Amino acid sequence: MSQSPYIFKKIKDESYAVPNKFYWKEISQKKYQILLKRSGIPNFYWDIEFSDYVGEISNENVKKIQYMCNNIHDEKFKYVNLYLWGSETGTQKSAVACNFGKECIRQGLYVKFMLFGSFVNHLMKLQGFHRDEESNEKIEELKQTDIIILDDAFDPNKSMLWKKESSRELIVSEIDNFFREQIYKNKKFVLTSNLSPQMIKENYGKFLYDLIDRNFISFSFLDSVIKVKKERMYKNLWQ
Repeated sequence: MSQSPYIFKKIKDESYAVPNKFYWKEISQKKYQILLKRSGIPNFYWDIEFSDYVGEISNENVKKIQYMCNNIHDEKFKYVNLYLWGSETGTQKSAVACNFGKECIRQGLYVKFMLFGSFVNHLMKLQGFHRDEESNEKIEELKQTDIIILDDAFDPNKSMLWKKESSRELIVSEIDNFFREQIYKNKKFVLTSNLSPQMIKENYGKFLYDLIDRNFISFSFLDSVIKVKKERMYKNLWQ
C-alpha cells in the first residue's frame, strides 16, 4: 500500500501526526470487499445499488428500507426484521435485500446471504444422531453474523423437504426455534418471498404466520422490472 496511515503537519514550528484520510479510506474499502465476499451475496448484486431500483409503485417501501439500513445502529431499529414479498418474479426484492446487506457491511456489521431452500436443508440435516458437519458449519456461520438474509423464503419448489407433508411440521418447528433464538440475540433477518404473509398462514399454518407477523415488518414489491423497462422503452420510442 502506497499510502501511510499518518501524515505530519507543521503548526507553529511543531510537527503533528494526523490520520491520513486516503489511507483509511483505502483500508475501509478493502475490508468491505473482504466482508462482501464472505457474506455470500451473489456477485450479480455487487454493483447494483438502491439508486438502480426501477419502478414507482413500491418506491416508498424502498426508501423506508434504505432509511433503516442507513440508521441501522439506531435504537428504534433494534428488533426490527424485514419481510420483502412480491408474487411476481423480477420485482427486485432480492436486489433490495442485498443492497440492505451491503450497506450494513459498510457500517461494520457482519452479513450472511443464503437461499432459504439451502437453509432448510442444512437445518434438517442437523436432526437425529448423525449430524452433518458441513450443515453444522453453515448454520453456525449464520449464528455468528449480525444480519441474516434468506432469499426465496417458504417456496416449496426450492426444497424437496417442503413437499413432504410428514416433515413440514418439524421444519416449521425448527425454523421457529432458530428465528426466535437469533431474534432474542438481536440478530436481524431480511427475508424475501413470493408469498404474502397471509399466504404463509394458508400454506403452512398459523404457527409460522404468527412468527412472521410478530417479528417482521412486511413490505410488498409490485413493480416488475421487465414490465417497467418495456414501458419506458416504448415511451422513449415515440418522444
